[in-house]
Amino acid sequence: MFCGEEAGLIPQNAFRDYAQHFPANSADYLRNAMRELFKWLDTPDDARNPFVSDLLKAFPDMNDGLFSERTVIPTLSEVLRTTIIVEGCQEFDWSEVNPTSIFEGSLGHDQRRSGGMHYTNPENIHKVIDPLFLDNLEAAFAEACAKPLAGGAHTKALEDLHKRLGRL
Repeated sequence: MFCGEEAGLIPQNAFRDYAQHFPANSADYLRNAMRELFKWLDTPDDARNPFVSDLLKAFPDMNDGLFSERTVIPTLSEVLRTTIIVEGCQEFDWSEVNPTSIFEGSLGHDQRRSGGMHYTNPENIHKVIDPLFLDNLEAAFAEACAKPLAGGAHTKALEDLHKRLGRL
């Protein structure tokens, strides 16, 4: 399962099904398929070809610019193709992978520095945001959940919290 599947961005096993669709001993086909997939991920829904395969249709438009830059995909060996399909899609537990770490690790120190891309780990982010507002929101949620169901106090408290969240 890939990070996008774990986060609910793409359907479960969509990448595995897509990658396995290409015949064995066909690393070149998979390479071209990856280019097609990356282009598809950057194509808005209204501009998409309605006649593509259902395997490709399973992927939503990411619409975030992540796939807008056309990246050169190197030639894949059969070993790498098998690694992607078997280890990447079937055996590896992606739920423990932090997408930020992947992104950060894909850029060199100099590239991050020149682009002003400095990363803060989630633990340090929480040191700041928890006392600022998250602790209070968690307490308000617990308080709302503790309200009695009878009389609508529970529902009203949750609706009030929902409105509060919407104003943040």
